[in-house]
Parts: sequence; C-alpha cells; structure tokens
Amino acid sequence: MASSRLPKTVLPRRYELELWVDLDACAFKGKLQILLDIVEPVSKVVLNVADLILETESLCLRYVEDFDEIVHPAASTVDQENELLVLNFGEKKLHVGKATLFIDYHGLLNEKLDAFYRSTYKSGGVEKNMAVTVFEPADARRCFPCWDEPDFKACFKFKVHVPVDLFLDDALLVDENTTTLKKQEVAINVAHEVGHMWFGNLVTLEWWTHIWLNEGMATWISYMAVDYLFPDWNIWMEFHKEIMYDAFKLDALESTHPVEMEVQHARQTMEVFDVIGYCKGASLIYMLQDYVGLTDIQRGLQLYMEKFAFSNAKSDDLWDCIQEVTGKPIKDLMCSWTKLNGYPILKATMLNDHELEIEQTRFLASGQPAEGQWIVPVKLISGSYNCQQSILLKDRKCIVRLPARTVVKLNIGQSGFYRVEYDEQLLTALKDSISSGWLSPVDRLGVLDDMFALCQSTRQPLSALLSLLEVYRQEDDPTVLSHMITVALSLLDVVSVAIPSSKERVSNFLVGLMENATSKLSWEAVQGESHLNSGLREELLHALVVLGHEKTILEAKRRFKNKAMVPLASNMLKAAYASVMKDCNRYGFDELLEIYKSSDKLEERNLALSTLAGSSDPVLVVEALNFSLSPAVRPQNVTDIFSGLTITNGITAWNWLKENWGPVHAKLGEGFLLRRLVDRVASKLWTSDIVDDVKETISSRISFFRKFSGRCSEKVKLMALWVEAIRRQDSTPTPTQSL
Repeated sequence: MASSRLPKTVLPRRYELELWVDLDACAFKGKLQILLDIVEPVSKVVLNVADLILETESLCLRYVEDFDEIVHPAASTVDQENELLVLNFGEKKLHVGKATLFIDYHGLLNEKLDAFYRSTYKSGGVEKNMAVTVFEPADARRCFPCWDEPDFKACFKFKVHVPVDLFLDDALLVDENTTTLKKQEVAINVAHEVGHMWFGNLVTLEWWTHIWLNEGMATWISYMAVDYLFPDWNIWMEFHKEIMYDAFKLDALESTHPVEMEVQHARQTMEVFDVIGYCKGASLIYMLQDYVGLTDIQRGLQLYMEKFAFSNAKSDDLWDCIQEVTGKPIKDLMCSWTKLNGYPILKATMLNDHELEIEQTRFLASGQPAEGQWIVPVKLISGSYNCQQSILLKDRKCIVRLPARTVVKLNIGQSGFYRVEYDEQLLTALKDSISSGWLSPVDRLGVLDDMFALCQSTRQPLSALLSLLEVYRQEDDPTVLSHMITVALSLLDVVSVAIPSSKERVSNFLVGLMENATSKLSWEAVQGESHLNSGLREELLHALVVLGHEKTILEAKRRFKNKAMVPLASNMLKAAYASVMKDCNRYGFDELLEIYKSSDKLEERNLALSTLAGSSDPVLVVEALNFSLSPAVRPQNVTDIFSGLTITNGITAWNWLKENWGPVHAKLGEGFLLRRLVDRVASKLWTSDIVDDVKETISSRISFFRKFSGRCSEKVKLMALWVEAIRRQDSTPTPTQSL
C-alpha cells in the first residue's frame, strides 16, 4: 500500500473552531479558521476530512500580511477513500507566507462509538443525549477538517455550545462509598490519561509506527503513579497479571506484529492500537526500568522530554536519551524487542552441580520451533534472594556458574518479558519452594503462568500443570489465587471438550485447590479485610459455581431468591447470577432480563447483561443474542452480552453471528466494538473443523478484518490443537493419576 501521508508544503499552526451541537437532532455545525505556514509555492492545499458536509461557498484563504485579499479555490474535491480534502487554487499558486484558511461545515453525531458520536445518560430519570469524542488514532477529521497526522502539531482554541446538564462518568469519579477495587480502576484510567500530557501532548510520536510511545508509555506511567500514591495497593502485581500476561498471550501468536509496525495509511492505525502497543510497550519499558534502575530511567526520560518538548519523536530518540545518561547499550538492547515479532523462552538446564545452561528460542503458542534472538536481561537467584546474578544474554545460549546445586529461579520479580522452562530437577526444587512459601508471590505467579503457557502450547503435558497446581493448595496471595482461578476455568473448558469423562474428577480437584481460600473468605466480608480479598471473593464464588460446587450453587441460588429482602452485596452478584443460569430454564433468563431493564444500579445491569448468554440452551442463547440488537441495548454494551458465552454455546453464537452480520455491522460499525464481539465468539470455538470457516467468514465480510481474521482463526486452531494433544496422551490426565 502506497503511503498516504500528507505533504509538508503547508503546515497548520493554530486552529480556532466554534462548534454548535444540537443534541436533540444529533447534529452539529462548525466554523473553522486555521492559521497556516505556506513553506513553498503551491497550487493545492491537502488536508483530512471524513463524513462532513462542507459549505463550499465558505472555503477561502486570506494572507496575514494582506488580510483584505481573499483567495478562493478554483475547485475543492473530497477523496472519500483516502479521507482527503484537496483545495485546488489553479494556475495562481499560493505564495510563501502565513495565511488563514476558512471552512464552514456541518455533520451528524454517529452511532458507532468513534470520532464525534451520540451516547445517552439519565438525568432525573429521563434519558438524554450527549455528544462524545474519540479522536485517536485518526478520527478528528470526522469532527472538523484538519491535518490529522501526529507530526502536524498545532495550537487549538475551541468554543463549544453545549447544554448545562452535568454528566457523572463512573470511570472518572469516586466517592466515599466506592469500593477500593473501583477506586483502583479509576486511578489507573485517570493516571493513564494524565500521562498523555507528557507522552502524546508534550512529546508526540512522529508517526503511528511509534504508537507505543504514546500508549505503552502512558500505561507504564499510570502504574508508576498509582504505586507512588497508593503503595498499599500493591499495584505492580496487577500489572503482571493484567498487562504483561495479556501481552504474552497475543505476542505468542504467529499473527502478532512488532511493537514498531510500519503503518502506511491511516486505515491501518487501528491495527497498532492493540495489546502490543499498549501492554507489550508498557512491559518493555518496565523491563528496561528494572535493568537500568529507576533513577536512570527517570533521568533518561527527563532528557527525552527536554529534547523533544513540543515536537515529535521516534523510538530511537528515547533509546538515545536513556543510553546517554546510563552509558549502557540501550539502543542495541531495545531494538531487538521493538522491531522483532514475539519474545523468547529461556530453557534452563542444570549441567552439573555448579553450571546452569540457559538457551533462548522464540516462544510460540503452537509449541513449534521458531527463529528469533534477543538481547535478554536475565536476573536469577540460586538458593537465596540475597544470592542474585544479573547477566545480559546476547547469544543463543550461555552457561552460568552457580555456588552450589540448589533452588534456581530465573526472571526474579518477573520484570523480564520472556518465559522460562525448567528441567525436571530445577522444577522439583521450585515446587518445594512454592509449597513452603519461600518463593515470593510475584515469582510464584510467574512460575504458574509459564507452566500454564507451556501446557497450552503442548510443550508440557496437562499432568505437569496439574502436578504444579498441587503445590499451590496453601496459596494465600490474592493475585496469585486470582490467576489460579483463571487457569482452573481454562482447564475445565479444555477437559470438557477433550475428555468429557474426566470433567467431574478434574473439577473436584480444582475445587479442592481452592478449599483453603474458600474457608478463609466464605460469603461474608470480614471487617478490615483488604480490597484484594474482597475482589477475590467475587472471583472465587463465581469460579465455584462454574466448577459445579453444589454447596456454593445452592447458597448462591438462595441468596438470589431472597435478594428483595436481603440485597446482594456487589461481590456476590456474579456468582448469584451465574447460579440461576446453570439450570438452563427460563426463570433465570427472565429474572436477569428484568434486572437489566429495571435496576437503577449500573453494576447490576451490566452483570445481568453479561450473564444472559451463559445458558447451554441454544434457544435462550439465541434470544439473548437477538436482544443485543434491540434498542434497549446501547452499541457500547452489545459486547457485554457476548462476554457471557461459554464453550457449550460457541457454535450457536457463531452461526447466529454469520446470519446476523448485517444488523450487527450496522449497529457497531467497523471499529473496535465489532472486533471485540467477533473475538469473544471465536474464543469459544475449540474444534479444528471450524478454523477455515472463521478465517474465510471474517475476512470476506470487511477488509478491515483481513489481518484480524487470521488472528482469530489462529486462536481457534491453537485451542483445537490443545484439545487434540490432551486426547492423544497415553492415559487420561486426571488428578488421581498424575499426582
């Protein structure tokens, strides 16, 4: 695809926009003045515009030095495919100097949750319209004509005529009744957006290839800020569980892309606004922070801000600044991480009592061998946290001298963006250190997640993962327990498909793993308990319901039926709602539907909506999916219904989506919501016979999804391969046989 970047012959310096918004008619009109620098004689002025109606008689240009002279374009053309406005001034070229461009226009608030769109809120029980903007990455052009590329920095003055109603966004505001978990979520969101004052506004990426300089850096700094303000929240554990592990999952696919992915056209920008740019980008700067130290990363960032303030920068500019203050080979180190697909897995093998071999290869979720070599900062311990070694692995393999044969743990603190596979001897020693509680919580989290990934990729059998889980029976860290729940629910799904006869035994084993946590948390909150335990209670009770724990299911149903007399606590809702959908009858469906329609509590409504499609009855599933297209469900909430799908109803949902693609596309548009919906359906398809259908169906529907379709079909194929690998094992991998 040829580059569509705008010419640099005319540069915007200042926008002055007066905008009128009619919320009843869902329309707007604007009067725009743009101060320009004409840097060379030109006959054309080219800028971005999309989905706007221009008032052509208003189009004109006035030179600053001779404001009385008005220059009208001989012709104005809108290139709809490339979203360009071309003002052709004919044979009389515009001369070098400063000039002001005048444009009047109007447009409609769209329903697709991008650019300038309509949403709703309630005031005094009455639903009202509001106008919302989402301009990044390339949608400001749908609100006003502009040079909508990151390296055309300018000043802005906006005047917007709006009603005076106050809208309280629960993603921004908290009060004394807000739970700590919700405060934590809001704090991260706010800190991320504030972070853009530096990473995005003060210093702007040079082009979308470097989007991680905006989003990855803002993600990292948000956790840094929240940890500084609320150290008791232990927020970096959440960073590992949510940010790093999301990046690990996507970047293990063959269909991943580099952090620095070449972008030729604005239409490609949505492809880089994903987990790689946000989460892998944040994970890489977190790894670099651990390598050079917090003080030096701060000094490097200060230099970066000083050099590129009110300007544009590339990744190499950041590496140069950190390299300058540290004297370390930062550019060589980091370029291997931002320019290459994927990440390494380090194979750790004891050669003898004093020598450890570390070998790197690229890790793929398929378990297949792959080429790739990185410069890897490795921190390890041998026998004690006081006995640490740091090495920079530059070659395929290296040998590390150890003081004695003892427990060895690589990637201390889990700051490195790589996985580790231990030989049997090393893994046995690690199991002892986990069961004794000697290994730190973040390192226990890392060992578990690495083994989970190795099992999913079929590099390790299911029995190896079950054996490792056994030593986590006394686990008491909320974040590690939360990840155990994630692993347990995935295991339940794969066993249900691969070896249904073992589902009950595996389920009982997984429930048993949680007995210690269950006895401590139970249903009722304990005075003074941490917010992490409060959040864990919600996950634990829901997991026990899904795993079929009869005592929890009966209690959840009892509390649901008595909710009119004894309102359900917020951390009980998920379990209670799931329990009434397990019977696959209309009672639970109708009850949840009524909660969604009538409750004045947003949390109750959202959870009810996300549980509606959780039945294994295809009739109720189709009814829930049909409801997602009704006016009662806003476009931004449609995907909530699909989040409740299970592997038992995945095929039903897939067939429904193919049959209803037209109305789904019409309601959600072509942006991230449609992508999220498709991904949620595809994640519940675990058989190899559906892979080609997924890829062909998605790619044929719309060009935007060509790369995304490959990613979806790859995920389906990988889950099918995991199922088939478990079936091929010599014996049924049940807990009683493997432990």
